[in-house]
Amino acid sequence: MTRVTLPLPPRAELETAYRDHADTYDKLLHELHRRVRTALRNCGLTSTLKYRVKSFESYFAKLLRLLRTPDHATDAVCVTDVIALRVVCPFLEDVALAERCLRTQFHVSEVDYKGAEFSVREFGYESVHCLIRVPDDLLESFHLGGPFDCEVQIRTILQDAWAEVEHELVYKADFTPFDEAVQRKLAALNANLSLSDITFQEIRDYQRRLHGELRKRRSSFWGVISDSTGEPQFGDSGVDMLELEGPTFGVSPALLDDGCERRGVGATSTWAEGDRGLDAQLLVALQAHNAGDFARADEVYTQILLLRPRAYVRAVVHIHRGMARFASSRYRDALIDFTAALELDPSNWRALFYRGTVYRILGDAERAEQDYTACLEHDPYRVECLFQRASLHAQLGRFDDALVDCDRALAVDPSAQAVEQLRVSVAERKAYADGEDTDA
Repeated sequence: MTRVTLPLPPRAELETAYRDHADTYDKLLHELHRRVRTALRNCGLTSTLKYRVKSFESYFAKLLRLLRTPDHATDAVCVTDVIALRVVCPFLEDVALAERCLRTQFHVSEVDYKGAEFSVREFGYESVHCLIRVPDDLLESFHLGGPFDCEVQIRTILQDAWAEVEHELVYKADFTPFDEAVQRKLAALNANLSLSDITFQEIRDYQRRLHGELRKRRSSFWGVISDSTGEPQFGDSGVDMLELEGPTFGVSPALLDDGCERRGVGATSTWAEGDRGLDAQLLVALQAHNAGDFARADEVYTQILLLRPRAYVRAVVHIHRGMARFASSRYRDALIDFTAALELDPSNWRALFYRGTVYRILGDAERAEQDYTACLEHDPYRVECLFQRASLHAQLGRFDDALVDCDRALAVDPSAQAVEQLRVSVAERKAYADGEDTDA
């Protein structure tokens, strides 16, 4: 922020003074950028930061605009955005989080919500503008008198794109306000961008709820296995398996890219109705599962399957229904579902892993090992599958094979405590068995 005493000095005099400070402003902004970036990261924000020092031409034009406003001060005029940062966030909720973060980490002297004045029928430039006070230690380091502000603009990616284009088309160009056709086009474009921002946020909220339910179900799945086998419960891993799996739940790329299947089966109206509500139905079923209402979860999954959606969707739903049946100890029915998923998608590692686990609980060690091995052939880095196969090897007294699987799992995820506990146990049992053999 700079303060210019009125009457306004000659342009040449202002330019000389401004350029004398240009290098200082640049270094100050560089350090402030570093601090804001660190603050946002500490708040868990993934954002892009842009920054600039105002050119003298823009600075002088701003002074003239301020002087032309009817309510400007008579003794001096202040330009608050000599140095400025822009925080560009992926989602709408991140804009509010970034603002809260700045308020906690810096002294915010002013906040302006651009676009807040629009009615529900209007669309236009939106952004949050904060003036943050430059910390005293930086003012001292760069020999600047205080107070000195930096403008921080916070926007979504789409808001930033709109602002950049609007600036070129309207602010910098000779825009004719009487061209209603152009105005309508701009309003329609901005409405689409605003709707896209809202939709992106809704999708993110849904995914967050979905992943929360999946993590709950994952924990209960391992609880069932631990209760059935008496082994440590897998799950104390530093690797987020849901992040590794992605949104396709183990479905093979070939099935996802099948153009014929993508058209769906059955009446168009029936399929369209089911497709729109599929995500919501899946979430309802998962919530029922985690609440212990396995009958309700089974019912919803069955309703989805009756719609005859695309093959990859049916494969996913069979896996989910199999998990609900597994949780309610309907092991034979769970096998039917996991097998149905594999008939649709033979390389689905998830279905192989889950079916192998059911076989193991049912005491069919041979089929369990076959499925675990097939799962690892498709993805040799599945820590949970290596853990289960190692447990099975140990159960069968094949300690060397168990140790190999444990070591492979720990190479992928050294923080997997359950694997480490299993390895210690297997090593002790092997040493005991080897000692017995020696005594004999």
